[in-house]
Amino acid sequence: QTSLQEAKAFHGELNTQMRSIQTKTAQLSVNEVNAKLDGFMQKSGEFTSTFQALNAQANVRRHTVVALLK
Repeated sequence: QTSLQEAKAFHGELNTQMRSIQTKTAQLSVNEVNAKLDGFMQKSGEFTSTFQALNAQANVRRHTVVALLK
């Protein structure tokens, strides 16, 4: 029973905080949202390229170690 009451209290507090944030936050325009999404897409591509390069380097080292162990 105590856990249920604590969960309800937590949920109520969370809802209060969320409402407070929603009233303070300005709504973005469609153009602003699109600009942010374009930025995310660009950063995503950069991250993918970097990750693939690091993964390739790790594979070379891994294959070298395996070859040395044979």
